[in-house]
Amino acid sequence: MNRFSYALPLTAALIGTVSTPTPTLARTQESRPELMKRAEALTSAKDWAAAEPLYNRAIALDPKDHMAWLMRGFVRSQNSNLDGAISDDTSGLTALALGEGTAHLRAIGYTNRGDAWRSKNEPLRALVDAIAACVSEEGFAAAWSLRGDAQYLLGNLEQAKICLDKALALDKSRTRTYTEEGARKNAQSHRTIDEKVDIEPLFKEALAAEKAGDTTKAMAGYTEVIEIRPLTAGAWGNRGGLHFKANRLDAALADYSTSITVSSIGKQLESMALDLTNRSLVYSRLGRLAEAVNDLELAVKVKPDYTRAVEFLKTAREKLAAAPSAALPPLERAKKYVEEAEKAGLFNAAQPRAAAKRILEELLAAEPKNAAALVLQGKLANLGMIGVVKEAREFFDRALAADPNNPDALYEHAVALTSSFTATDADRAQALKELKQAVARGRTDSAARLKLADALSGAKDFTGAGEQLDLVVQAEPKNPDYLVKRAVLRQQQKDWGKALTDWSQVLALKPTPGNYASRGDAYVENKQYAEAIADFDRAIALAPKDADHLVGRARAKRLKGDRPGALADYTKAHELDPTLPAVAANLSDADKAEAARHDFKRLMGKIAESSKQLSESSAALIKAERAQKKAEDRLRRLLVGDKRTDAQILEEFESDLKSNVLDEEDYFDHAHVLARQEKYAQAIVDCTKAIALKADYSDAYNFRGVLYETTKDFERAFADYDKAVSIRPKSGTYLRNRGDIHYELKRFNEAWADYDKAVADDPKEALNYFKRGNASFQRGKYDDAIADYTKALELKPDMKAAADNREVAKRRKAAGG
Repeated sequence: MNRFSYALPLTAALIGTVSTPTPTLARTQESRPELMKRAEALTSAKDWAAAEPLYNRAIALDPKDHMAWLMRGFVRSQNSNLDGAISDDTSGLTALALGEGTAHLRAIGYTNRGDAWRSKNEPLRALVDAIAACVSEEGFAAAWSLRGDAQYLLGNLEQAKICLDKALALDKSRTRTYTEEGARKNAQSHRTIDEKVDIEPLFKEALAAEKAGDTTKAMAGYTEVIEIRPLTAGAWGNRGGLHFKANRLDAALADYSTSITVSSIGKQLESMALDLTNRSLVYSRLGRLAEAVNDLELAVKVKPDYTRAVEFLKTAREKLAAAPSAALPPLERAKKYVEEAEKAGLFNAAQPRAAAKRILEELLAAEPKNAAALVLQGKLANLGMIGVVKEAREFFDRALAADPNNPDALYEHAVALTSSFTATDADRAQALKELKQAVARGRTDSAARLKLADALSGAKDFTGAGEQLDLVVQAEPKNPDYLVKRAVLRQQQKDWGKALTDWSQVLALKPTPGNYASRGDAYVENKQYAEAIADFDRAIALAPKDADHLVGRARAKRLKGDRPGALADYTKAHELDPTLPAVAANLSDADKAEAARHDFKRLMGKIAESSKQLSESSAALIKAERAQKKAEDRLRRLLVGDKRTDAQILEEFESDLKSNVLDEEDYFDHAHVLARQEKYAQAIVDCTKAIALKADYSDAYNFRGVLYETTKDFERAFADYDKAVSIRPKSGTYLRNRGDIHYELKRFNEAWADYDKAVADDPKEALNYFKRGNASFQRGKYDDAIADYTKALELKPDMKAAADNREVAKRRKAAGG
């Protein structure tokens, strides 16, 4: 399809009648017409904030209602929401074209949109819309007035005066003052429109640059054509395509829309159908499926043989039919889109996420303190790419401020409080309080109860944690992960009988070697050695080369009194894994082998043994399948967060080891589990393996630094933090951690410098100011320290350490240092 066009005839084009608002009383059940009547009455009363939500509901019920779109556009323009007004006028004009609306209403739509473009200092777009309005209704004074204003803003004084004369002939109230000085000044900012310039070589040069991949040159070329001859549909459309390829969706929408308008002015049906189809793709990517369908229906209407539009329309209608019903309230629709996004993979979540975002933004514009909507916005932020956790936390903060009793706000805020590795005891205590309140106020799903159980367990309230896990298991008795969690808790309480009951239920659902071994351990603790040996027998039968299980059975045999049997198992375990300590014949050092039972240094041996059990072809197939599943699972966790328990991570690690699909992220995740178990040396080994697989793995360097710091190996910690910073120089976390080592080693100037960079990277993190304040205090800069402690308290009012240190700094300052 040839996109080159110029010297367009200004002939008639598109298509709608202005209704007079009629005040009516609100009714219990409102149809779309009733919603419109109420909305129009509020519009007449200039109650823009109350009118917009009603138009939202009317549009949701019927996206082809041009009046709903145009009236909401008008309301938004009165609220200074120019982007929203332009978007609505555009959708209204499309709906008008589909519904064969009047020329007068079409002229109003173009004029209103053009006026918004003028207010945004986009006179070229305003001019195109004004021309379209004049073509739609030649006797529309507002359109000629707008056209004169646009020409004047472009510096074209003669054309501006001609247009103004036509406006005044139609409506004497449309007076304007255009001056030569003003026009000259405006002309300095804009290229002169010139019908005499041959733009074909310029257009072809831009097209060639685009084909050659030089998008910068192509963009400049299309822009030059537009500035010289704004009624060139191909330049607008092709520039829109460049924006779309670069994911500049708002800019793509604007250019495609202007191209469609130019094509409609000149009745260029092929170009119009092409850009309607292209614009539908932008709408689809933004989750605006109804508008995508409208565009495609119009494309097919103006050019029925356009196969691409016909095919896309079928797909778009199917997607729209599968979307949450428009009859649902906006909050419910947004919730369903969020749920859909949570379940989707990385590449399938964009559309429902965008749809939910648009609904929530509209809802919050009308109700900025809607706690439920704010919670969903926070969840959406967490579904985005890495780096939006702070944004999510801000939404949850706002939700809780709006409604301190909202159970979802309490739950999400509590989760956000403890999601950071730097969460303080105060954060955990506050999170526990909020989780209790969330559950008490009705947030009783399994996820909330599990979080509460974790928080209670962390606070050593094992009884309370057990009560929550009982309720979770009662609700989902066939979920083995929940049973494992309760079994582990019961073992912490040394309630071996109940732990054994749970492990038996787990095994009925998931009879893995690891689960048999876990029940075997519980039997040992309960002094049921025969039963323990039987479970380890089963584990060994399923995984005969696993040295862990042999050591577990050896321990059970030793405690039962079968010393020869125990020695045989210890010996066999050492043969399988030479990194396990050898055990003397008198079993005097058996405890060393038992203590090393969960040392994962022998994992590579397991991989080799597992590989021997498979033919090369079947092994390769299993490895590929597992690697693919791992990739899918990782993408899902990237969007919804890692909700795996420690037991799940350990089990997956063991399984992936056997399939030989372990990578740097597996070792990194495993290191975190080991760290939570206070197995710091083993966690350091896993971080080292992760780094060996990915040399620039900054997070692994940083976490290994944390582990070294925890074990007081400050020089190695500093080296790792320094390496992490060299890979990602603007990471506030890495800088703050390196600063901590400087501070620990009394290098206060260097510590201050790192904390200062951390503040610059993340100015909303209270801990950065607190740390910099500490460094300033040590340097004798008490005013600076007081200022930083004060800022930390502004961001985190419950940071007691900042309040205490500020008082100390004040006293030190008063005492003269």
